[in-house]
Amino acid sequence: MPGVEHRSVTPFIQWIRLIGRGRKFIECLRHADGLASRTQPPPNIPGGPYHKTSKVYYYTRDARRLVQPPVEIYSQEQIGKIDPAQIKLTAPLKPRLPDN
Repeated sequence: MPGVEHRSVTPFIQWIRLIGRGRKFIECLRHADGLASRTQPPPNIPGGPYHKTSKVYYYTRDARRLVQPPVEIYSQEQIGKIDPAQIKLTAPLKPRLPDN
């Protein structure tokens, strides 16, 4: 559509933009006829050894496969049972006022 003029603002608004910005306003390239045409074909790259997803070795380096249930470091039998009568309780300290 070479004869179609794209929407724009009025000349008064263009003048305000010119004064406000201090430079000429350049519209973004959002219309298809303002863009460069794609003349290059997509590249034809050979597959290689990892062409298929099933042959990729990255799954062996995935840390999610190393996750295991938590390991119990100690058990109650190793620690032993504590008698509550043997625990010493200390009285709370009174707050001390600073000397003047």
